[in-house]
Amino acid sequence: MTVGPRRLPIRRQVILGIVGAISLFAGVEVLWYRNITQLVNGLEWVTHKNRLLTSIDGAFVSLKEAEAAEREFTVTGDRVYISAFQEAQVRAHDQIRDIAVMSADDPVRADRAHALTPLLADAFAALRQTVLLREAGDTAGARARSDSTSRDRAFRAIGVTVAGIDSAESAEQDTKRADASSAVGRTVTLTGLAFVLAFAIAGIAVQNTEREIARRRDAERKAIDAKDAAERMSLAKSEFLTRVSHELRTPLNSVIGFSNVLLRRAQTRLIAQEVAYLERIRANGTHLLSVIDDLLDLSKIEAGKERLELDVVLLDRLIAETVAQLEGRLVGKDVVLRAELPPAIAPLVTDERKLKQVLINLIGNAVKFTELGSVIVRVVVDPATSEAARIEVADTGIGIPAPRQAAIFEAFEQADGSDARRYGGTGLGLSIALSFSHLMGYQLSVASAVGQGSTFTVNLRPGVAIKAPPARPSVETPMVTARRGSPGAAVV
Repeated sequence: MTVGPRRLPIRRQVILGIVGAISLFAGVEVLWYRNITQLVNGLEWVTHKNRLLTSIDGAFVSLKEAEAAEREFTVTGDRVYISAFQEAQVRAHDQIRDIAVMSADDPVRADRAHALTPLLADAFAALRQTVLLREAGDTAGARARSDSTSRDRAFRAIGVTVAGIDSAESAEQDTKRADASSAVGRTVTLTGLAFVLAFAIAGIAVQNTEREIARRRDAERKAIDAKDAAERMSLAKSEFLTRVSHELRTPLNSVIGFSNVLLRRAQTRLIAQEVAYLERIRANGTHLLSVIDDLLDLSKIEAGKERLELDVVLLDRLIAETVAQLEGRLVGKDVVLRAELPPAIAPLVTDERKLKQVLINLIGNAVKFTELGSVIVRVVVDPATSEAARIEVADTGIGIPAPRQAAIFEAFEQADGSDARRYGGTGLGLSIALSFSHLMGYQLSVASAVGQGSTFTVNLRPGVAIKAPPARPSVETPMVTARRGSPGAAVV
């Protein structure tokens, strides 16, 4: 047998789709956060680099301004240029300090700063020396230092160093920009893929949901069709049983009637063996008629044609009549059948025929499965109102296994498959009793243990007892005792 792949429930599919989409968007959020953090760090790095380059270029410009002031002072001797020289020297000093501070966190920058700052310091020292010579009156010596080729070489070296630093820093900035651009590109690509994947997941989930809904609608339609077919078959079966049962009742009644006529004349015309044959014919015909009656009741119940015929019922009299009617079933059994009734029972509004059928089925069932002991019918009433609360039928028979206690109320079921062969019966009695009880608004239950007997209880729901007629003393109920091999006798 080939087993197809297991189908995930639609609820689980939806949950998995939601979890997948949330996980996907969470991953995108993490990616965006990382890239934004990287961009912010890159911006901070570029800002720091620009400040460093500004300080380096500013120091070089300040050096140029100081050189120009030194040359003008050497030529003219005007002390105004001394002030310009000193201002340029102070700015350059501050800028050199900023270069050292901003280069401290990066070994490569620190090396570049260490290569530049001594050159700047030496250049300013040379300019100050020229200014001091001119202030001392040595104009020729000051001009000689100002025009010396060594100072020109020093300035060119500083310019080359600054240009090298600018070039290196610019290259690093270009690398950072390329990395940032690549990160942004990856983020955009992955975000697009994530949205495409999310839409794909949503599409698959919607498609699976539609398929599941269609499958369930198809299953529901098939179930409705099967239910309709089953109802039609049940109705056809019920009609068949009703017609067949009615057709069987007529010849059976004739058989039973003619056997009764023959038995009344048998004392003078037939021998004992022939009389026994007639009695067996009548007994079997009566049994078959009871089976047909059960089938008729079952077919009416299944067809929904049973209706309540409510009337005022004297429960004590009904139980007394039912117990007396079932005396004959005690023949050959060492069983006591008795009713335990309270002094007064309020009249009951119910369907007398159906309630009597429930009692006959329960008591008859108890008698059938009890070989020794007793079958007791009890009525429990409300002490304040005398309204009947429940009817109990207790026996000391074979009992019912716990796993079978629910099944015995189904049609054609018995506690054990061997019971039908040993005790006979169709297994319809309890099913009919349960259906009639529910129809009248009662509840039928059982408590039993194997080998200890059973107690069937008909719980009468509140409101079924009427209050108009006063309670009356109950009819004395016969206690029927039958010994093995002798007919039962009523004991009052």
